[in-house]
Amino acid sequence: MNDIVICAHEDLIFRKEWFEAFIAQECRLKDWGALGIVGMGYDRKLEWGTNYDGPFKVNSLDECCIILNKKNNIRFDAETFKGWHCYGVDFCLQAYKRKLGVYVVSGLATHTKRRGDYLHSSDWYKNLKSNQELLRKKWKDSFSIIATTTGVL
Repeated sequence: MNDIVICAHEDLIFRKEWFEAFIAQECRLKDWGALGIVGMGYDRKLEWGTNYDGPFKVNSLDECCIILNKKNNIRFDAETFKGWHCYGVDFCLQAYKRKLGVYVVSGLATHTKRRGDYLHSSDWYKNLKSNQELLRKKWKDSFSIIATTTGVL
């Protein structure tokens, strides 16, 4: 039995079928570290779970939804990061460091758009850039390039 943790934006809607599809896909995967619904592919293009019939390996995942298995001991690094930006990419890099896979899983989930959601303040961007630099510094000896859904570091 796996203890699964799902970190998701509050405005993400999962359809009943999504959970059924997720369970079927998770059971087929061995040695996975992080799963999600949107990720940055190896070709540096966004990969959406709705485009695939099964798990698809990616570089990193978008923080709108990240799924972890507690047995892998992948944790939020509150000492390094000042806020929530980049924690998902850090989860993915922790997985790779443990030789675990990172995948986008298929299924329908909707990230709803509310008015103003994507009109971020200058502080939002400043915090993103600050955490990207902290992420880069933390992993510089292990990963020469970090491809994320918000840019390549």
